[in-house]
Amino acid sequence: MLFVMSGIAVFTAGCLPVALVRKEIVAFEHLMSYYPLFFVLIAVGLFIMTRYFTLLEAYRLLANNEVYTRRFGFKLRRKMLKKFDDL
Repeated sequence: MLFVMSGIAVFTAGCLPVALVRKEIVAFEHLMSYYPLFFVLIAVGLFIMTRYFTLLEAYRLLANNEVYTRRFGFKLRRKMLKKFDDL
C-alpha cells in the first residue's frame, strides 16, 4: 500500500505544476525548463500505480478464488505442506 501511495504522490507532484500553468496561476516561462521533469514524474507515478494496482487486484482475485481452493490438487498440496511444516 505504501508503493501505491508513493505512486499517487509522484503523479500528483507531476500534475500540479502543469495544472497551475493551465489555470494561469503560474507563468509558463517560469516552469518551461522543468516540463520534461514533470512529465517524467507523471510517467513514473502512472507506472507505479498501474503495476501495484494490477498486483493487488491479482492477489484479491487469488484470495477469493473458491473454485481453485475446492479442487483435489489444492487440498492434497495443502495437506502435504502441513505435514512438512509439522516436521
